Amino acid sequence: MAQIKPYGTWQSPVTPDSIVKKTIRLGLTVMDNGDCYWLEGRPEEKGRNVIMKADNDNRPRQCTPDSFNVRTRVHEYGGGAFTVKNKIIYFVNDSDGRIYRQQPGENPEALSPPGAYYYADMDICANRLIAVEEEHTATQKEPINRLVCLDIIKKQKTIFSAGHDFYASPRFNRDGNMVSYLCWDHPRMPWDSTKLYQAAVDQNHQAADIQKIAGDKNEAVFQNQWAPDNRLFFVSDRNGYLNLYCYYQGQTESLYPASQDFGKPPWVFGRRTYDLLEKGKVVAVYIKNGSDRLAVLDYEKQTLTDIDLPYTSIEYIRKNNQFLLFKAGQPDQFTAVVKYDLKQKKSFILRRKSELQLDTSYISRPKHVPFTTGSDDKAYLFYYPPRHPDYQAPPHTSPPLLVKTHGGPTSAALNTLDMRIQFWTSRGFAVADINYRGSTGYGKNFKDKLNKQWGIADVEDCARAASFLAKVDLADKNKIAIAGRSAGGFTTLAALTLKNIFKAGICYYGISDLKALAEATHKFEAHYLDHLIGPCPEAAAEYEKRSPLKHVNKLSCPVIFFQGLEDKVVPPTQAGMMVKALQNKNIYVEYHTFAHEQHGFRRADTIKKCLELEYKFLMKVFYKQETDRA
Repeated sequence: MAQIKPYGTWQSPVTPDSIVKKTIRLGLTVMDNGDCYWLEGRPEEKGRNVIMKADNDNRPRQCTPDSFNVRTRVHEYGGGAFTVKNKIIYFVNDSDGRIYRQQPGENPEALSPPGAYYYADMDICANRLIAVEEEHTATQKEPINRLVCLDIIKKQKTIFSAGHDFYASPRFNRDGNMVSYLCWDHPRMPWDSTKLYQAAVDQNHQAADIQKIAGDKNEAVFQNQWAPDNRLFFVSDRNGYLNLYCYYQGQTESLYPASQDFGKPPWVFGRRTYDLLEKGKVVAVYIKNGSDRLAVLDYEKQTLTDIDLPYTSIEYIRKNNQFLLFKAGQPDQFTAVVKYDLKQKKSFILRRKSELQLDTSYISRPKHVPFTTGSDDKAYLFYYPPRHPDYQAPPHTSPPLLVKTHGGPTSAALNTLDMRIQFWTSRGFAVADINYRGSTGYGKNFKDKLNKQWGIADVEDCARAASFLAKVDLADKNKIAIAGRSAGGFTTLAALTLKNIFKAGICYYGISDLKALAEATHKFEAHYLDHLIGPCPEAAAEYEKRSPLKHVNKLSCPVIFFQGLEDKVVPPTQAGMMVKALQNKNIYVEYHTFAHEQHGFRRADTIKKCLELEYKFLMKVFYKQETDRA
């Protein structure tokens, strides 16, 4: 019989130690001649990334020597750090930023020259490698981005294309005589406006006969991919949703017009949500009710047929012969690298995010809930109820609520197993993961609702979500906390200053002063706020109006801050200024810094410590308990 005990005070086997122990991050996938490769991040090795491989026996093997860390810093967020061609691995090493070639059984050798260069998003054809290059020098106001070609044999570098602020996705056609690529310029972001070009490769490894294929100031294009017959596929939002298109011999065709997104915002390089099957078909991910579905699209017959799989988040899709390779998550199992046999309709798990043995009786499964918000608009949330097989709460009581605000803000809450959420639900907390207006996966119009409204619409949606859940007795109105990371940290701080429904805040590397951020952030996001708020100095009054730091007098509840001291996206001064202002007001505040962390914590000891501190903080605020146990 379950023990009666108040919500929020249940003892749980989901501990910080169990969450980080033998837990990895899974990223980019590559298929080469039937072999499967993926990137694996290891918090227990200070966040080091290694390339893993599985061949026909589906057994994972490490490819990367211990002295290397496969990571790129292009755009700070990176991605696209390796590729494989004919069993030869090409990767970017974090410590020196250089491209290395690793032949089977041999030590890696550097291909790119030393210097202040970062590389990403590589492609190989014959003895040529093409990549995005980002040059950093002390004399430049911001880094220079371009496309470069490397002669793999001579180890000589040539600038293939330059002149735009940003480049991505350089892809050779099968013969290597053409390259397609993406570019965009300030003040645009890649999910707002990009251009797709194709160019011939001349004898000097430079772009010639350049032709624009798609894209303008109101169209975002990405995930360009060649078919063997030189048809060029891509994703575009020109019809209001991220749909698939094909360009061939001067004509562009919409493959399957649909009111659903078939893509995701390219925060990192190498993201793929489709691949080509036999002529007339693609395998693709589309999003419905906030969850991913994998399907075969027959664009000649205009049919979309779901593949019967349990996954609700799918990306990095690769296809080779009869197999698919992708990263996938679901609500009740750890995210995994999955190999799927299209003919046998059978899945093979090559690697899971964690080796923790799950007792699913503790797992809270989310429900996708639409709710009414400002201007009678709809927003969405995933609601996770408290769940524990050995406890139940006293009658007529409601659980404390943790409102989660995703980052980006051009991103989305995912319907997948997150043990940091289960940490709370197994202790008797409810969690609401909010897809506020501006989130992706619900079409371009919904994404654009945050334009000029950041700090207003997202804040209102989080407050409306909390009020809605409290009104229907799914949350205790006196025990509601809000938490967020990066842009979600800004929404958290803004909500604490503008709304009185929240009783505590948890902020990871969040933004407190918008004008200071606009002046100090990195190149990739240097003009992001132009869309979200307005360009400076014209919108200077709005920057001040929406900056939490300028309205500390309206904040009256405890807040805990976490900050990496090597963060170049949101500098530590952002948290430091807010902490000092709260201390001057005698608000209870905690500030925890981590010397070797950047934007997004990667080390096991950091992740564990933060969870322990979060728990101790909320127990003190909500239950007046001092505890060291989590």
